[in-house]
Amino acid sequence: MSEHLRRLLELVPTRRAALILFAVALGVFWFQALGWPMAKGRDTWDYLVYYLQYWDSKPPLSQVQLFRAPLTPLVLGLPMALGGSLLLEIVFGLLYAISVLAWSATALTFGRIPALASAVLLLVYPAWATLYHQASSDAVFATGLALWALVVARTLKRPTTAGFVVLGLGIAALVLIRPANQVLLPAVVAPLLASVPLGVVIPVVPVPPDGPAEAVTAKPPPANVIAAIIAQSCFLRVCMDSLLSLAARFIRSQRVSRSAE
Repeated sequence: MSEHLRRLLELVPTRRAALILFAVALGVFWFQALGWPMAKGRDTWDYLVYYLQYWDSKPPLSQVQLFRAPLTPLVLGLPMALGGSLLLEIVFGLLYAISVLAWSATALTFGRIPALASAVLLLVYPAWATLYHQASSDAVFATGLALWALVVARTLKRPTTAGFVVLGLGIAALVLIRPANQVLLPAVVAPLLASVPLGVVIPVVPVPPDGPAEAVTAKPPPANVIAAIIAQSCFLRVCMDSLLSLAARFIRSQRVSRSAE
């Protein structure tokens, strides 16, 4: 291994490296923006209409809110309302840098070389940048997934109650970005995959041949794992309730349209 590569790998897991990568990602985004300005993306008008009627108790185009999730309209609509397309492009540039940093940090769980390779590949891969030069839910979803993957990797490596709660919150947020992210709901069993002892643990105490047998006690499951499973179950219930509510509204709207015909 060359001296320069060794020094570079030593720098990888530091905060300085994270700041450098974030700055480089911003530079790459704005360099691309010179010839690749922010453009209308897939379903942009749906999300902007959703934002404009976000707080209406009786929205004029209520059907939009049946098949579009509520978080993307905020990410797209709020910058557009405050600063126009320029502010929206700034926000998407920040999302791009955050996503590159998050995936690199996730890969760091497996080693310094994967972290470095992930950062370089994302910076030079045009298809990844495509998501962030158009106003659509793609960039919001890609950034959310990158952050959620980082939480999964860190939580499974160092299990904590807070980590599992954030993992559940991340699933709920991803579902509110795109309903199809309900496929991630099986991740609520992540506490079972963590390196924390589950179930009843019975320590075996050696008994001397001539000595009295000592009492063997059972150790209950760790409280943080129990709390994490409860938290994940609550988020699962919230997501399922949201899904059932959307389905009920869709069925009602279909009945109303048929009756009108």
